[in-house]
Amino acid sequence: MQVLPDIPVALAALDADFCLIDINQAAVRLLGYDREAVIGEPVARFMTDRFVAENLQSVRARSSSRRIRYDFFTSTGKLVETEVSFNRRYDDQGQHVGTIAAVFDMTEARHHERIRHEMHHEIVRTNQDLENLHSMMISELQQPVRLMHNQLRVLAEREGARIRDGLLDLTEQSLNQMADLINSLLSLLEVDTGPRAAQPCQVHSAISRSVDQRIRSWKGTAPYVSVDLPLPVLRIDIHSLVQVIDELTLNALRFSHPERDLAIRIWGNYQQGVCQLFFRDNGIGFPPELNDRVFEPLARFHAQKQHDGQGLGLARCIRLMKRLDGRIIADGEAGQGVTFHIAFPASPDEDAQHAFAEFSL
Repeated sequence: MQVLPDIPVALAALDADFCLIDINQAAVRLLGYDREAVIGEPVARFMTDRFVAENLQSVRARSSSRRIRYDFFTSTGKLVETEVSFNRRYDDQGQHVGTIAAVFDMTEARHHERIRHEMHHEIVRTNQDLENLHSMMISELQQPVRLMHNQLRVLAEREGARIRDGLLDLTEQSLNQMADLINSLLSLLEVDTGPRAAQPCQVHSAISRSVDQRIRSWKGTAPYVSVDLPLPVLRIDIHSLVQVIDELTLNALRFSHPERDLAIRIWGNYQQGVCQLFFRDNGIGFPPELNDRVFEPLARFHAQKQHDGQGLGLARCIRLMKRLDGRIIADGEAGQGVTFHIAFPASPDEDAQHAFAEFSL
């Protein structure tokens, strides 16, 4: 007499010795055995030796178990990948009288899982190959640029008087732009997006120092800068954060408004494990519809003759923020400037409230 319900999930009833008492129709279809042929057989007969050795004793000792991965054999000898959940049954006196096992066919799911795993590794490998190829191509481009610089210098020394005025300067300017682009691409590709070691740091001091170093190296008019970061000592990857701030500072200097003095304001807060920073400048800005596009590599939305740069600084910020497991978004306004919002997880360092992180750009 069948005691198990006919439901889509394969069920097997076992006695106290783990011999089969009954299986439902779903189990018949999965196993390929007639119901009468398996009644009284030990369940270990249908399991792989490895599962019997590693799991069956622990299943016997538990009142219930989570789903366990294991393989078993059908009537044709085919190996089927499944997950099984065992639930022991007891009588009124607390004596173990049997076990109900639910068997879930995982063959198709495991097949897709293996495909996804293989595809993931192939994508990672392909991306790494592409990055290596890009780096090699850019490195190879540097050599002819250097050679052309040298040849131009020799040409200027020998034939400078016979060459039309301005032609040598224009050629040298083009070569310099090409060299800058190659160096910027290398800088972008060299940013590993994997996480880096965190260290205790006073964020206010580190960022103030970074901004000051960048402004000192700037040949134009120095801007007004306000840094207000009343943050605790945090354990973060300060090297990556400082590079982000440096890129934003350089971006503000390059795209300052011609009719007013540049002002940069940096402020932030720390709440519930998240550090938020805001970087605001009053430069020429950009329309709000470009808020996402400004982070694209080689994105330029202003005349290059008026504003230098290769369009790679903000793209580099995106990669640096991945190191911090954080994000950066832009809020631009044409003619008024832009505010960059930075957020990343961080933890306070109670034992290092006076620690400074040593860093270099």
